[in-house]
Amino acid sequence: MPLLHRTALAVALLAVAPLASAATATDTFDVTLKITNACTVNAADMTFPDTATLATAAVTASTTVSVACTNQGAFSVAFNNGLNSAAPAARKMKNGSNTVDYALYRDSAHAEVLGDGTASTFTLGGVSTGNNAADVFTIYGQAPSGQVNKPIGTYVDTVTATVTF
Repeated sequence: MPLLHRTALAVALLAVAPLASAATATDTFDVTLKITNACTVNAADMTFPDTATLATAAVTASTTVSVACTNQGAFSVAFNNGLNSAAPAARKMKNGSNTVDYALYRDSAHAEVLGDGTASTFTLGGVSTGNNAADVFTIYGQAPSGQVNKPIGTYVDTVTATVTF
């Protein structure tokens, strides 16, 4: 067979012969990013107005608590019982050994006592706005009437507000 025909035959056979294929394998992988939150709580001081007697009239006050978080997410703010009491509904401000009873509430009707988040108390909370924007809550205080007359002076308690997020 002439060389030209053999070359043409070889090219023709290559064209119809299956080519050897390369082997492949695949895998997948997850791409993960966990976004966390960082929150701060800022509770402004609450100052009751001066009063001459708690025997016949309750004294009320209010203040604000703000929570600012870096991202959107659920949070709650719990309030301890203060330095002078064992129960959130019977907090006590002190002046020496003398005390004045008071309570903190999350409503102006003084029905929902703020406390440590147990079943008998309420916390503040919600879903944060994020971007470090403050979510602001008003809290209400009441020193109830019916307390015996007290020595004059300034009565103080310190309550800790704790944000959980």
